[in-house]
Amino acid sequence: MAIDKQRVVGVDEQILNDYLCKKCGKIFFEPTITKCEHTFCRSCIEESIENLGTCAECGASCEIADLRSVRQLKAILGKLSVRCIYRKFGCETNVKLCELNEHQNECGSQTIHCLKKCKMPILLKDYETHDCVEFLLSELKASKEELDAVKSTLDATISNLKVKEINILSLYDSIRTVEEQLKNEKKENAKLRSQFCFEKSKEESLKSTVEGENEAINREPSKSLKRLAESNTTNVKKSTRQNCSF
Repeated sequence: MAIDKQRVVGVDEQILNDYLCKKCGKIFFEPTITKCEHTFCRSCIEESIENLGTCAECGASCEIADLRSVRQLKAILGKLSVRCIYRKFGCETNVKLCELNEHQNECGSQTIHCLKKCKMPILLKDYETHDCVEFLLSELKASKEELDAVKSTLDATISNLKVKEINILSLYDSIRTVEEQLKNEKKENAKLRSQFCFEKSKEESLKSTVEGENEAINREPSKSLKRLAESNTTNVKKSTRQNCSF
């Protein structure tokens, strides 16, 4: 099987890029060359030919019968030092690519299922010393610890939610108090507005009365002057008659 270039150790990346299949992007597995001189993993180029009948790189027409194995390149690749696929389970071994399958088939860090009683997944290297009861108790303990951790987290979450609930209820009470205050202020404003309108009406009435009285006062001097003028006219006429009699 083809492997990722990240598993290869001790090779310059620029050189390593020359060993990558143009179709799958991994290190050549069973390197095979087409009649148009392009190299792929055998399975990659055969799939391309079966599906499209062309080279996966340049698109030229190809047939499986035209494919040739690149033995020299295969020998070079076989000497590459590669990390074991079970490295994440503890295997620190680097082996030649040509020996990789054999190593991985026997690697003690691979996972198998117990064939005794528990049927649980265990590492191959632990199989001989594996005790089903002890293993199950250990798994049970780990599960209980995990469950306790989840419960602790859940309790903390519930506690936080209760605090938030209290805060929300407090905020709701505050909102209701503010709403009540606004309602009372609205009533008070309506009362003040009514009183203001009454006072304004009273002021308008008083103003009208004052204006009427002012007009009356303004008319009185005119009447007095008219009476005075009439009196003077009468006196002049009398004086004229008297002068004429003399």
